Amino acid sequence: MHVGSISTSISHWERATIIPAGGTGTGHATNDGIKGGSSSALSEMLYAYDAGEDPPYLTCEAIKNKRFYELLCHNLELPAYMGLSENLTIKDLDEIVDRIQEQLECHKPPEVFVITSGTDAMEQVAKYVNDKLGDLIRAKGVKVILTGANRDLTKPDTDIWDNLEFAFESGFREDIISGVYVAFHNRLIPAELVAKEPFNGIEMNYISKKDPKYWSAVLKSNLSDINIIRKLWWKLGIRDKAARSVVTYSVNVIRENHKFIRGYVNSNSIRAVLFTLYHSSTANTIDDDNVSVAKLVRDFEDDGVLTFAVNENGEPVNLTPTAYETSVKLGKAGLRGLNMRRNVALAKLWMTAYGSNYEIVDRMKTNYVGEIDR
Repeated sequence: MHVGSISTSISHWERATIIPAGGTGTGHATNDGIKGGSSSALSEMLYAYDAGEDPPYLTCEAIKNKRFYELLCHNLELPAYMGLSENLTIKDLDEIVDRIQEQLECHKPPEVFVITSGTDAMEQVAKYVNDKLGDLIRAKGVKVILTGANRDLTKPDTDIWDNLEFAFESGFREDIISGVYVAFHNRLIPAELVAKEPFNGIEMNYISKKDPKYWSAVLKSNLSDINIIRKLWWKLGIRDKAARSVVTYSVNVIRENHKFIRGYVNSNSIRAVLFTLYHSSTANTIDDDNVSVAKLVRDFEDDGVLTFAVNENGEPVNLTPTAYETSVKLGKAGLRGLNMRRNVALAKLWMTAYGSNYEIVDRMKTNYVGEIDR
C-alpha cells in the first residue's frame, strides 16, 4: 500500500493511536548528534505541526511522507518512554503498559495501537505487553503493533515511514486477529513468536520462531562455533579439557541467559569471555538491572575473568566516548573492544589457552592470528 492510498481514509486513522516509546524511529538524539538524552525529532516535528509550521526533517526523499505524517499527528499520544531502548527497565515497561491500559478501559478504545520502539528491545516490549495485557487486548478486539527503524527519522533514507505504514495497514486488516505484534520490514510477527533474526548483517531484523530460517540460522551459528573450536583444538594439539578456558557469549540474542553464563563461568574455571555484540555494539547497561551487560562485565572483571568484545558481523567495536552511551558504559565496566571478526578473536583467545591472562591481553591487541584460517 502506498502513502497516497492511506491518506484518503482519515476515518480509519481516527480509530488508531500511536505511542512513541523511544528508539531510532523517533529520531532520538542529543544536540551533539550522539544517541541519548531526552529530546526527539518526533517531538520536534509534533511541536512544529502544532505551531502551524512545516515539520523539520521532511526533506529530500522524506518530503513525500508529509501527508502521512500529518495524519499521524492527529493520533499521536504523549511519549510513554523516550530513553535508550536497550536500557529499558521494568518501570519503563510498566509505563508503556499503563498508557495502553488507560485507553483500553475507555468507553470506545482505539482499534489499533502502534508503538514505536527501539530495535534493541522491541521484541521484549512486545512480549511484556502481551504478558500483561494480552487477554484484555484480545477481549477488546484490539491490535497492538510495535515498529521502529534501523535508520534515524532525521535521515532522508529512514525506514520509519515504511514501517509505520505497514504497521497501520496491518492493524486495519480484517484477516488479522486481535493481539500484540511486531511489524518490521514487511513482516508481521505475533509477540509470543518474535525473535531477533540472528547474524543477518549490520541492520536489525525480526523473524518468527516458527520460521525454519530462524532455526537454521541458530543451528548454523552454533555449528560454526563448534567447528571453529574443534579446528583450533586440532591445530593446537589441545586435548586437555582444562585448557578450554575461553567461552563466547552472544549478548543480544540470548541476553536472558545471563544467569546461566554467570554460573557456567564460575563453575568451570573460565579465564576469558568473548562477548559478541549485536547491532551497533549496544547492550543493556542499567546498573541495577538483572539483564545488564555492564554489570555482568564488571562482575567478571572483579573475579579476574577477562572480557573482550567483537561484533558478529565484523563491524568495529567502539567503546570510546564517541560511541553509543551504552557502549561507553561497557568500556567503563572493563570490556575491551576489538576491531576484528569474531572467528579471528576467538582464535587468538584459544591460542593462549595455556598462557597467562596478561598473554591473552597482549595477544588480543596484536594482529597476529597464527596458523588459524580466517
